[in-house]
Amino acid sequence: MKRNLIIVLAAALVLMLSGCQKSGEPQDNTSSEQTEGQAKEDGKEETEPGAQDIVVAALMNNLADTNTATNAKGIEQKGEELGIKVIINDGKNDLNAQISQAEDMISQEVDAIILHAISSEGSSVIVDKCNDAGIPCVIMNLSVESEDYSAYVGVNDVFAGEMQGEHVTELLDGKGNICILEGELGTGATIKRDEGLDNTILKESGFTLLERQTANWSRATAMSMTEDWLTQYDDIDAILCHNDDMAMGAMLACEAAGRDDIIVCGVDAISDALEAISEGRLDFTIFQDAMAIGGGSCEAAYKLAAGEDIEKENYIDFTLVTKENVEDFMSINE
Repeated sequence: MKRNLIIVLAAALVLMLSGCQKSGEPQDNTSSEQTEGQAKEDGKEETEPGAQDIVVAALMNNLADTNTATNAKGIEQKGEELGIKVIINDGKNDLNAQISQAEDMISQEVDAIILHAISSEGSSVIVDKCNDAGIPCVIMNLSVESEDYSAYVGVNDVFAGEMQGEHVTELLDGKGNICILEGELGTGATIKRDEGLDNTILKESGFTLLERQTANWSRATAMSMTEDWLTQYDDIDAILCHNDDMAMGAMLACEAAGRDDIIVCGVDAISDALEAISEGRLDFTIFQDAMAIGGGSCEAAYKLAAGEDIEKENYIDFTLVTKENVEDFMSINE
């Protein structure tokens, strides 16, 4: 009797356990779904790749240049606005350093690279390296020989040279002796701004070119070079500079020599130049929106990294800035 009772109880226990297991199987699935849903509500689910995961590296040619520093500021501000990470590299006008920085950024597998070229020819190798790595390359404002880049954002520097040449021609009534202070030789801006001057003032038979030398975008170098020219020539009518830092150096040299009769002009519309124009010390500059160029380059890099299609060539206009309209530009660099 006892043995039969034990067998019956054992059988009942097996049935109970079997029933519990079957009823528990759907509860496990339900529990998994509820946990997943709860994680979504609590924000604990793994986030899909988005803007916050994109990294854009900017290879700047020389942050000691005022306009370049403003470009970098525009990149950083747009990066913050888009919610992406931006890495700024300063090449300090050293091509080998810029190439090394590019290789480092590529090895870190950044999502896009902005190239502010040191050399039109030499920096082209960076475009090739980006293409080999499958990384979009946005050329910012300074052209390169390679045409295999993903996008260009900036100005057409030929127009800057032409605008400068045409306005000096007008101010001097089509005749005079001029000197030209060039930027870094071999850079896209230098080549194209020279082309613009060749198309305009240097085609005018009434002008004589006394000197055409590079001051490497440097205020100090331009000041020293202008001091030498002023001792060598007593009949300079205008000094045309490829950027405002050089224009400021030339202006200071002219002021020190008491030569307020010489027209001095630049390109970029940096704060110092605008102030000098307002005070009647510098004749004019040509505004290129460095913040917009930087910001536009960053946005282009972001869109390409996100897989969007954009125009390959994206141009931003120049504007002539004189004493008559300089007040309209005084706040642009704040």
